[in-house]
Amino acid sequence: MPAALRACHDFKPGVWGLIHVLEGELKLTYLDPLSDIMLTADHPGVIEPQQLYFVISGAMRMQVDFYHLPPLAG
Repeated sequence: MPAALRACHDFKPGVWGLIHVLEGELKLTYLDPLSDIMLTADHPGVIEPQQLYFVISGAMRMQVDFYHLPPLAG
């Protein structure tokens, strides 16, 4: 797993992430508000734009899908 995912970080404005665990499990920690969830193949995790988080894992395989949402027209 990339070291960047194990350190606290976030996505840019307008960028969402969806973490899919392919094998094993992964602990996803959100920092604001502080909470932990366990991700499995049946339970993916969503990362909102600018949401601070990090992950902790053992042996596993995962995939992160990124989605960019354009700003709403005003």
